[in-house]
Amino acid sequence: MTTIDPAIWGPEAARGRLCVDTSGLFAYFYPADEHHDDARAFFAWLKRKETAPWRMFVNDYVIDELCSLLARKSGPETAIRVLHHVRDSDALPIVRVPAETFEHSMESFAQYDDKTIPFTDHVVSAHAFDRDASVYSFDARDFGILGNDVIPRRSDAR
Repeated sequence: MTTIDPAIWGPEAARGRLCVDTSGLFAYFYPADEHHDDARAFFAWLKRKETAPWRMFVNDYVIDELCSLLARKSGPETAIRVLHHVRDSDALPIVRVPAETFEHSMESFAQYDDKTIPFTDHVVSAHAFDRDASVYSFDARDFGILGNDVIPRRSDAR
């Protein structure tokens, strides 16, 4: 089982926001994902804490991408089950992307037109910036390019 190292996963005393990206949720719900054990350990660690280090949220673009991926990889039944699970979760509210954030996403997408960063990542990035949040993602490359603080943090030991 993966251990939660605060140097990688972020300071235990942090009380900020955490925008959850598709890769983090997909890893949690898709056992064949290479980061499945890390995602399960992370959320189990959070569940055991009296006070969560972050106030987490996920946006509607991530939910769309997650359900599409899960339906393709595991079938529509899994995607529907996960959709209900996330929707009914008190710990992970689904927040709609405001129009202003969408505009920021479009600007970012145009600015990085030479990169292959998916539009949903631009939306997650802009949403995180607009809400002063870190991003929970296993795609540190794209979010690093966009300038986000990414959890888990990269470490030479990993």
